[in-house]
Amino acid sequence: MKHKLTKFENKWGIPAYELALLEDVETASIHMRVMRFGHPFQRRGHPSKTEIMFGETIRELAIRYGCHPNTCGMYIIKYGIPYCPQPRYQGAWNKGANHKGIPWQDDPMYTRIKPWLMEEHPDFYLFRNSSIQDRLDYLNNRGIEVVQPSYHTMAYEPGEIE
Repeated sequence: MKHKLTKFENKWGIPAYELALLEDVETASIHMRVMRFGHPFQRRGHPSKTEIMFGETIRELAIRYGCHPNTCGMYIIKYGIPYCPQPRYQGAWNKGANHKGIPWQDDPMYTRIKPWLMEEHPDFYLFRNSSIQDRLDYLNNRGIEVVQPSYHTMAYEPGEIE
């Protein structure tokens, strides 16, 4: 037997409770996303600095370059890139375990880091696969105020060290 479509399901193509199950949140938070951001597939009001600069979260960058998210953040501040430009200085002693005895990839502190847009959002791939200037233009066109990532704390200009 087919159920009656709700207004939410009719507009977004998926029931709020199913989306809440996928996201592991309450149904009310899905409705709150629609109220706050105008879209149930947008998790936060604005992207993180790494999403603006590189199109990926700090967790995704850390997995890609094989280091800890805090290390990636340090490299971004110091060099403007999420990996060590001089790998000979990179320490080999840390195998990825923390004081809890589990790898950081399994630590709830880092597994909760998700992109600000869900893959179901119509602009997800447009935002992820564009240049930093295109991402900033996208945010400005939608009225999302974002402080442009500053490079004044870096020792080198972005892209200087490859």
